Amino acid sequence: MSRALSNNLSDPMIDEQLMHASDIDAEWEEMMLGGPASINFVGAVMVVGSKKDFSLSSNFSYHLIQYPNSFHTTIVQVANEMYRALLNAHTSMDRIQVNMRQLPNLIKTALKLITQASTSMTKLMLPRTLSNIGLYANQSATIAKATFDRFTNLMDLLDEIFKASTYTNTENKLLAEQLQNQTIQVEMESENLQENIDQLASEYEEAKNRLESARDEYRQAMLNVPGGEWNTHAWNVYASNRPAVSCSGSWFWRKCRSNRDQQFNEYNTAAKWKAEEALVC
Repeated sequence: MSRALSNNLSDPMIDEQLMHASDIDAEWEEMMLGGPASINFVGAVMVVGSKKDFSLSSNFSYHLIQYPNSFHTTIVQVANEMYRALLNAHTSMDRIQVNMRQLPNLIKTALKLITQASTSMTKLMLPRTLSNIGLYANQSATIAKATFDRFTNLMDLLDEIFKASTYTNTENKLLAEQLQNQTIQVEMESENLQENIDQLASEYEEAKNRLESARDEYRQAMLNVPGGEWNTHAWNVYASNRPAVSCSGSWFWRKCRSNRDQQFNEYNTAAKWKAEEALVC
């Protein structure tokens, strides 16, 4: 059985008691400093979370987090749960302290009944006294367990937030890598498309030049047709009556229909007819 703290300075055990007293004070100091430090940490997290809100992963199984779509609201939930746990601990300690203050008197009463009271009074009063001691002890244990459960739920909530945040961070990293790969693929496809466009434009210019050259050669050939009906004046008339729009559709998709070619064919037919008529004559 431990010896009570002595007030006699000549007691040889007082040095050992004083040494253990500092250790006990240090333990209580450490436990008391944990609460304010935790509150400061939660406040700092709330400040950081209020700057830019984001949602946690939708693929995670949530049991305690009420609002996974908002990290800021989740931190507020943690702050509320912490406040309730600390407030409950404060009120519970007061109730336990009140119960513990009743125990010394009850124990003294029980000892007096055992040592001084008559047998009949002992049988009458001792069970009631011991029952009250057990009642206060059980009430204090129940209150302490409820407080412990609140802090346990708070720890479980923090653990779920940590796991969900880690899972969300991993998921975001994978999504970022996927988007980066898609961006690289799109850039490569864009470069290939630009090369195809440049190649088609070059082929179009080359085909256009060949067409103009063929038209010039055909014009010279038609000017040499006997009869002289298809002369420079006729070509000027043809050129003045050509449509303003030389092409309908989009040359890029090979759907271009030349309006000039159609009118050129009409003039060509007329020129051939005149050439044949001149040869017959």
